[in-house]
Amino acid sequence: MRKTVILPNSAKDSGYECTALVVKELQKYGAEICMSEEHRESGITEGVTYISDGLLDGADVIIVLGGDGSILDAARMAYSRSIPVLGINLGRVGYMASIEKDELSLLGRLFDGNYSIDERAMLEARIIRGGEIILVTSPALNEIVLTRGTLSRMLDIELECNSKFAGEYRADGLIFATPTGSTAYSMSAGGPVLDPGLEAVSVTPICPHYLSSRPIVFSDGAEFTASSKDGEEWYMTVDGKDNFTLFPNDKVKIAISAYTTRLIDIKKNAFYHVLRKKTTEKQ
Repeated sequence: MRKTVILPNSAKDSGYECTALVVKELQKYGAEICMSEEHRESGITEGVTYISDGLLDGADVIIVLGGDGSILDAARMAYSRSIPVLGINLGRVGYMASIEKDELSLLGRLFDGNYSIDERAMLEARIIRGGEIILVTSPALNEIVLTRGTLSRMLDIELECNSKFAGEYRADGLIFATPTGSTAYSMSAGGPVLDPGLEAVSVTPICPHYLSSRPIVFSDGAEFTASSKDGEEWYMTVDGKDNFTLFPNDKVKIAISAYTTRLIDIKKNAFYHVLRKKTTEKQ
């Protein structure tokens, strides 16, 4: 590892105190440390190059400080370049983070090769209007959600999987989650927790009207087509970041993306150990 890009979170790292400790640790190994020009306010001057354009050019690794939301932001920056991402948890849960803020000494493993990289599946959606593709979304590391919108009203959705009828849902919405995203919104909505090593997609209805509506796990080869039966506008949200308004007759096709997010695992903890720890410790 040489060029190391640090993405701080000034809201969670007051005064950039943890960021400064990360820089100090990386300097021990001769890393070329870069941060965005917007973080020059950190006051960290020794050993850091601030870049306004082309921050990720030639980067070997991205280190992101924050919670899972910060790691999602980093994934959106990194996926098209296949740059591995390492998360340092400064949030509450931090399922995707590799280490906690009191474990910075483990960063040395980046330089002796004592780590692994998990290839995490991503989803992407296509909006079909009038029989034509009008938009392809950015890949989602966590989930793609279909809802009625800001008002708490039910949505009637018909779902096909690989061109075959897969069900009708009357619910506040549907969550299409990757194994990584299965511990996020989907889990809160009662969806299954999936081992991130699985090649699968879970579909979870949000507050379904029918007792028979249950989450379903599909193989990674599944391509979904969702359509609304209500004749009104509906909405799609990608990783809680991008929102799209859908017309009544639009169709949404959702499938596994060709891109992946590469997450660095330094401690090599089993997923079940992390899950148990994160779900039992007091937040």
